[in-house]
Amino acid sequence: MGSFISEIPPSCLGSNMKRPLLFLAVLLLPLVSSCANEKYYWLDQKMIDEAKGSFIVTKAYSLLNDTIVLPKHFKLIFDGGTLGDGVIIGNESSIEVKSKRPVLGMGITLKGVWNQKDVFDSWFVFNNDIAFVANSIVENILALTDDYHQTHIHFDADRVYHVELPYKGRADIARKFKYVYEDNKKKIFYSDVYDDSFSFFRIFTIPSNTHLTINNRIELLPTNQGAYFMFWEYGKENVTVDGKGTIAGDARKHLYTTPFIGKTYFGEWGMLFNCFKCKNFIFRDLTLTDAFGDCLLFQGAYRKSDAENRWADGLIMENVTIRYARRNGVAIGARNVQIRNCKFEYCGVDEIRGTRPRSAIDFEADGIRNYPEIGNENVLMENCTFNHNNSDITACRNNLANYGKTATRIKNCVVTSSVKLSSANWITFENCTIPTFALSKTTRQIYYNSTHLTFQNCSFGTVDRAVLTTAGKYKNSYKDCSFDKIVDSKK
Repeated sequence: MGSFISEIPPSCLGSNMKRPLLFLAVLLLPLVSSCANEKYYWLDQKMIDEAKGSFIVTKAYSLLNDTIVLPKHFKLIFDGGTLGDGVIIGNESSIEVKSKRPVLGMGITLKGVWNQKDVFDSWFVFNNDIAFVANSIVENILALTDDYHQTHIHFDADRVYHVELPYKGRADIARKFKYVYEDNKKKIFYSDVYDDSFSFFRIFTIPSNTHLTINNRIELLPTNQGAYFMFWEYGKENVTVDGKGTIAGDARKHLYTTPFIGKTYFGEWGMLFNCFKCKNFIFRDLTLTDAFGDCLLFQGAYRKSDAENRWADGLIMENVTIRYARRNGVAIGARNVQIRNCKFEYCGVDEIRGTRPRSAIDFEADGIRNYPEIGNENVLMENCTFNHNNSDITACRNNLANYGKTATRIKNCVVTSSVKLSSANWITFENCTIPTFALSKTTRQIYYNSTHLTFQNCSFGTVDRAVLTTAGKYKNSYKDCSFDKIVDSKK
């Protein structure tokens, strides 16, 4: 039944309190009992081993900072009791909660393998103090799933989870990146930030075969770092993220106290979701906001170590709101992508010190010149709206010029800012409203080195005549389009 240890909650004693000091506290109970309102009992490994298949938690138990290893397929059943202060290692284990109050204390750490169909954030004790850092709670919730089990995680409780980037080291970490000199200019390999040696920039990972529903808010506390990945997804498959809630970075609260590199460059890799060579991801209904870099990056992998499989394949975005992304709201370099009924606003704006390409959405397959197989393919964006972005649509290296067919199709979108096309190929715009093209710095041609662009039944605002007169040169075409004004810009 468990040994009665005191009327002092483990939280009063501190999560690192050793058992001998706890017994000393018991002897001093009359001096400190005002800290308690509930009796606590000790749960140990022997009690678990003697239970047959399951243990019913009916009392307030503490592990006294010990570790308990659950037998295979063991179930913890919470029926009026709670559990705190220690490590529980699952072994194809599961949890059943019959009570409505939180049952897992802040001092609990979950590890091992769990076979849990549903997980609810309301199971975990929470502190509403704005200064409370909730990383450990989110980590425990995610620990109840893995790549091999189908799990639905529910963030439904009335909470705001303030999380932090644990790394507190030098903010100019980019100075450690490799570099070469080309034409007497220093070329820094900023993509080194994706290497495992910089894994301290990764905060959470959603395992494969996980459905994450967010109906509250997960928000990153302000950092001075030029890189972070709130959700680092590498090679993950079959992940759904939905709900009416919000995942937020720190773009409007970023601490510009130390440069990422140099005097003015502060980085651009503050990602909410960094998805490399992932497969079958769904984002639906939620809001992604305030990324220091991109709210969502979904691309193939271009490191040498990824030679066996580089593709990113299968992304659905529906009814998602993307706001205040400092670099891009969404960056796409993948195949079989559908983006529908999404709203993009305030991406790349001066208010958050927007950094290039400063766009709501960017069709850009990084590394395509070396690895043509990771270019965009069968990408559809339709019925999306834009509001107050520095640029609404950007495309650079969408696919190679010799690809041979339309790779990206943009339909029924009302663009309110500029469209930037540079070295973009094989894109079709249908039934779109486009106010203007952003001119390249090096030429009057906005679609600089871009070929096989098709504009069908589109309405344009002001367009440089050179865009139209040189269309044939680049195998670009305008079919049944209208133009409010055609001007001859100065060279």
